[in-house]
Amino acid sequence: MQDAIAFPPGSPQVEGREAIGRLWQSVIDSGAKDLQLEALEVGEGPDKMAYEVGRVMLTTPEGPAEGKYIVIWKQDDDGTWRLHRDIWNMNAE
Repeated sequence: MQDAIAFPPGSPQVEGREAIGRLWQSVIDSGAKDLQLEALEVGEGPDKMAYEVGRVMLTTPEGPAEGKYIVIWKQDDDGTWRLHRDIWNMNAE
């Protein structure tokens, strides 16, 4: 969605599809790999909204890392579900 917002840990929010794409590309460029998302809870909200709560696992140059996330999805007029809000943080080592 063009009005999507990501809330990365320790950084200002990132707004818009293109800026969020650049954010994730910078994560890949930093050496992060083997990203795995495990949805633990999914639910429906009002106004064509849904939420997802889950666990994230990935490998960084420093080693394996785990964290948690919440995503709010919003359904477009054409029925496609798109990321609307995304927030995550990593667990302490």
